Amino acid sequence: MKNSTKKPATYFASADKAAFAEIESSYHSLKNNPLLRMFQEAMPDLAMIINANRQLVYANTNLIRFLELEDDQMPLGERLGNLLSCIHSEEEPSGCGTTEACRFCGIVNAVLESQYSGKPVVKEARITALLQKEEVISYDLKIKASPLQYKDQEYTILCINDISDRKRLAILENSYINDVFDVASELKNVVSSINKQGLDNDNRSIIETAEKVNYELVNDLLAQKMLNEAEEGTLKTNVSLCNTVRLFKEVEQYYSTQEIARGSKLFMDPFSHSINFQSDKNIIKRVLINLLNNAFEAATPPKIVKAGVRLHDKVLRFSVYSQAELPEEVKHQVFQRSFSTKGENRGLGTYLARLLTTRYLKGKIYFNSDSCGTTFFVEIPLHLD
Repeated sequence: MKNSTKKPATYFASADKAAFAEIESSYHSLKNNPLLRMFQEAMPDLAMIINANRQLVYANTNLIRFLELEDDQMPLGERLGNLLSCIHSEEEPSGCGTTEACRFCGIVNAVLESQYSGKPVVKEARITALLQKEEVISYDLKIKASPLQYKDQEYTILCINDISDRKRLAILENSYINDVFDVASELKNVVSSINKQGLDNDNRSIIETAEKVNYELVNDLLAQKMLNEAEEGTLKTNVSLCNTVRLFKEVEQYYSTQEIARGSKLFMDPFSHSINFQSDKNIIKRVLINLLNNAFEAATPPKIVKAGVRLHDKVLRFSVYSQAELPEEVKHQVFQRSFSTKGENRGLGTYLARLLTTRYLKGKIYFNSDSCGTTFFVEIPLHLD
């Protein structure tokens, strides 16, 4: 007798499906609830409600139009992978969730985890869809699965956010920054290797200007790279032994070549404490530079910017001061992303400073502003664990 291997009904999630009459009953029950219907329609994202078997029982208008269906065409009983024409959804008779590839799908895993935990779950999913005429399209989706109990029935609300454009832009931006950074670094090496000893004053001035501009370019690229990674949550901390005095000397050295500090005085508080601490020096330096840049831009003649650090209750408190008082409008929005009084495409300095301080340095940032001037404070622990 020959051995026969029976093919499983599923390689991952349950293959069971509810009867269509049961699905229709759920649909009418949900549709007849005006508050639930209004809630679904008010969502800016694509949204659907699925039953315990991951089958659609209600979809909002955004999803219907995304699927290029008529408003009265509700694809009841379908699973999301099938609706999106996922290339794996036809590999098994029961479709989405039951194939070997589904084990690694963010959609199915978000649903199953939410059903198991009874809590909202957010995951990213990448779907390759095979459309009509053999057209292939790739989706990057952000999925939020939230449990819903209604009339003794267990459902899951799926919110689907298409982040494909954002993902592609991020990849392009990171690739561009890395390429430009490599070129700028190579240019820095070339310029630095030029022997200025035998040059006349004019040529020496040109080389020094090139060095300064290149230095600023490299630092701007590093700041943008740090911002991208911090927002994506991919920024890695490199904890080492630091010293406050040496840190400020490096900051002073940085501003000795910066155009923004030309005609200004950076005054380091002579009563600052010399403290050894464990943290990420590059991140805290970026925080201080961003705050100092704002201070230089806000300062009025004679431009004096002050910085210092004190040990207070086992916490390092850095301070950056400028003479200008913040307008009331700025006080309430200073840490918001892209808010700026200096024109469009600005306003990331204080936003990044707060993001880095709170998320990566485990500290806090705040300010005091009145007629005597504005002081930003950054407090971080002595040991970043």
